[in-house]
Amino acid sequence: MGFFDEYKEMGSRDPSDMMKWILFGLVIVLIISGFAYADYTGITLRWIIPGNVTVETLSATDVGTNYATLNGNLTKLEGGSAVVWFEYGREKGKYTYRTENTTLTSTGNFSQKIEGIQLMPGTTYHFRACASGSGTVYGDDLSFQTQDLSGFETKNFGKHYTELEESGLNVTNLADVLPKTYTDLMVDSRIFYGLFFGLIFLAMWIRQEDVTVPALLGMIIGGAIWALLPGEMLKVAQALFIVAFAGLVYSLIKGRRG
Repeated sequence: MGFFDEYKEMGSRDPSDMMKWILFGLVIVLIISGFAYADYTGITLRWIIPGNVTVETLSATDVGTNYATLNGNLTKLEGGSAVVWFEYGREKGKYTYRTENTTLTSTGNFSQKIEGIQLMPGTTYHFRACASGSGTVYGDDLSFQTQDLSGFETKNFGKHYTELEESGLNVTNLADVLPKTYTDLMVDSRIFYGLFFGLIFLAMWIRQEDVTVPALLGMIIGGAIWALLPGEMLKVAQALFIVAFAGLVYSLIKGRRG
């Protein structure tokens, strides 16, 4: 019978059994703390004796607007293991945040990805690698700068007014000028086409008409355009497909209620 099998009986009040429970709890604490290991077949403890360690801070990689990967190198390890982590913050020498602990049993590189609201776009952060063995040591202070948010695209609406004047309100010219004017106003033409197709389906819904067939037809046409035509037509296809799919879902729900 193994060591842990003796602790299956929970109701005993015998003092010797109580001591066994205390010993059992101590073993569990040691295992969870990472200071020792135990086998199910017996009390086989292998103590991990922390040794002298040194650590090096490496440059950050994969830096985005609100995330980055911090890197370090455990260059020396004497003993069974070392605990490593990173500290970082906006000011050199003042590290507001730290990563989770990681236990290493050999030298080599280690890394930790950080992300969240504590990282702001276009901001410089300082960080260092840390390691704990027989004592706590720190790597050099390095820094990285998060990426800036992409700026908004500048739209030139005046050129469309000029085109309207030059067209002389010719129908052929207006067909080229007007749609692009409104898609520019919407910034992304998917929004314009989505509203255009959506209003058509909305009118049918208000009139209490069955939109199942038009929705299926819209999905087929949108899928065909999506697969066969490139460029600007892809946005038309995406908007048509999404609106048609919404119309189909609406029809199915309405049919069940009816």
